[in-house]
Amino acid sequence: MEQQGREQLVDLRTRALNTLKKGFSPTGSDVRRLQLLEIPSFEAWTSFELYDHQVEPDSLSSSTLVLATWKTESDIEKFRDPGTRLRYPAVVEPTIEMLTRPLDSAITKKILAELNELNVQALDPGRSLIIDGTGYELNVSYGSFQLSRRWHQGYTREWERVQNWAQRWIAALRQLAAVT
Repeated sequence: MEQQGREQLVDLRTRALNTLKKGFSPTGSDVRRLQLLEIPSFEAWTSFELYDHQVEPDSLSSSTLVLATWKTESDIEKFRDPGTRLRYPAVVEPTIEMLTRPLDSAITKKILAELNELNVQALDPGRSLIIDGTGYELNVSYGSFQLSRRWHQGYTREWERVQNWAQRWIAALRQLAAVT
């Protein structure tokens, strides 16, 4: 791949990640409680978002699961060679596939309660150079409380509990999105 193509691909990856991180509020007024991003080196990147929607001020809220996936394979294929690259616009927009499903608000509460039980060191030097594997990002919002953490599989032994929690809920949310 030529230098310009590599630079455009890096730009596409950055825009895809920023698009996923921005999120996809179902109504525009829903409150995002949690976002969990799964960012593998050589596969599609996925964002799992849990939104609360309160119908009445004093009523129980309902939840919505938004699963957004950057179709990396089809977008990267556009950079295969200079001839292929010429068939597409100068700026390739990330191809995002989105799925929205209603979710029992008890599931959102359970996920947040389990996360709250995980006690990990906030700043852990761990390994600073990561080449391949899967990265994760967690964004939590609850009232004025916000938390954002990024880590990589096998980061440190301390973060193994967070890794296991994330992988378990990613599998469960994928299954809920497919079944509903």
